[in-house]
Amino acid sequence: MPNPQRLAERHRVVPLLWHALNIGDGEIDPVAREELRKDMRRSKLLGLRQKATEISFARLLQREGISNIQVKGPHLGQILFGMEDLRQSKDIDLLIEEDRIMDAVELAARSGYVSSAGAPIDTARVRRLLRFHREIEIRDPRTGCAIELHWQLLETPPAGWDDRLFFTTPLTLSSPEYVLYLMLHGAASHWHRMKWLADLAMIARMVDESVLRSVIGLARTYDCLPALAASFIACGNLWERALVERWLAKIDLPPSDKRIARHCEAFERALNREGVMERGELMARRFEVIRDAPLFGENYPPRLPAIARRTAYWLARRG
Repeated sequence: MPNPQRLAERHRVVPLLWHALNIGDGEIDPVAREELRKDMRRSKLLGLRQKATEISFARLLQREGISNIQVKGPHLGQILFGMEDLRQSKDIDLLIEEDRIMDAVELAARSGYVSSAGAPIDTARVRRLLRFHREIEIRDPRTGCAIELHWQLLETPPAGWDDRLFFTTPLTLSSPEYVLYLMLHGAASHWHRMKWLADLAMIARMVDESVLRSVIGLARTYDCLPALAASFIACGNLWERALVERWLAKIDLPPSDKRIARHCEAFERALNREGVMERGELMARRFEVIRDAPLFGENYPPRLPAIARRTAYWLARRG
């Protein structure tokens, strides 16, 4: 049987589980409780280091006039749970304006930040990588915390999607675009961590009716309603069906929809996968032999350009 503490860490729900144990009347094995307490302490310490890192780097960017915004992390923890440290994160996600992303990387390099491997940042190499990938990871050598700099939020955004909106719209549950982004981020990642489904459960409860209708309208425009329906089905299966009924009723797609079924299968596989993806499946996915249902629309992006982009990115990483 999987170790409960390792599962909690793998799904990044240690703070939520610890909080639930302390406000509830459930029992847990004393040894398991002590291990979870240690995990919680490590999570809190990491959260404090991340906060210091985020503040320091944001000030650095601000002095250079480089706009940036934290799209998830502690910001989202405060919105959803009322406490920043209840949402565990492995890194800090910052969205940078596309035409300033290399300015941010070069500033980080000059200021002593390092690559994910701990080496000095090779800005020429990063420039090559960002041609084929939407983010780059750097680290603060003083805290050891990772920062992911994104110039694009979704890997394959639909026509009409514009990340620049998030620099001018408050990132709250009153913003239909932000709510939809959070859902699409989870669906694109196949909801493989319970943390994201916990986010979705709170979103399902907290979003008001007018925003709900706007989110579904946007999802219809971008043709991603099946992915949303499957996401709420997965959320309802994990927590409780009543939590998501109003969303599924407004989405109003038949449960027999083939796209919904394919998304549900992919989400279930990812959520229940205990280890890393087997090498054979990983290679098959990289070369587009195995493909899950498209997030947007019914047609897959062309296979050859996707393979070419991944190959170019792999060569840039090795170079």
